[in-house]
Amino acid sequence: MEQSLWDAKQAIRKEVLEKRKTIDLWQKKGWDEKIAAAVMAHPLYMSASTVMLYMAMPHEISVDLLVDDSISAGKKVGLPRVNRQTKRLHVHHFAKDDQLIAGVFGIREPDAGSPEMRLSEFDLLIMPGLAFGENGERIGYGGGYYDRLIHHQESRPFLLAVAYDWQVYPKLPVTPEDQRIDGVVTPTKVISF
Repeated sequence: MEQSLWDAKQAIRKEVLEKRKTIDLWQKKGWDEKIAAAVMAHPLYMSASTVMLYMAMPHEISVDLLVDDSISAGKKVGLPRVNRQTKRLHVHHFAKDDQLIAGVFGIREPDAGSPEMRLSEFDLLIMPGLAFGENGERIGYGGGYYDRLIHHQESRPFLLAVAYDWQVYPKLPVTPEDQRIDGVVTPTKVISF
């Protein structure tokens, strides 16, 4: 990747990370609940029988309500585990009584002994990120974990990101390796690409 592109992406990451740290916790909770409600009302979520979600890092959008709702609705839920050595995400089944453990980066993850799932098994993938473009671009934290998970998949689920309104940009710098998303849900809108 050329240096200027890398620098542009890093500047956006820094901007978003700094802004996220300034959000009032009550405001964050309200926005996260609005995002969860909008996802739950999304036709693809309502019809999905399998959903991949994630467990949030501090300051990241919490989708705990979606995990609970998915399980209560009888959907099969998968959560990622990070393998730091291979720099890959592995998706594991998560059920109501399963315990989460502290994993890489302090993210709660399913136990490694829980059944692993393939990405092609999911109807919908709810994913985090730092910034999203109005044409489906996505900038994550820079590790490429989700890009590697999605890349070269013959069959992949609908990729629905969750974001605060100010995380959506008109256009973002991306490389061919950056995987595009299919839609984004914010507290005030749902965008499909």
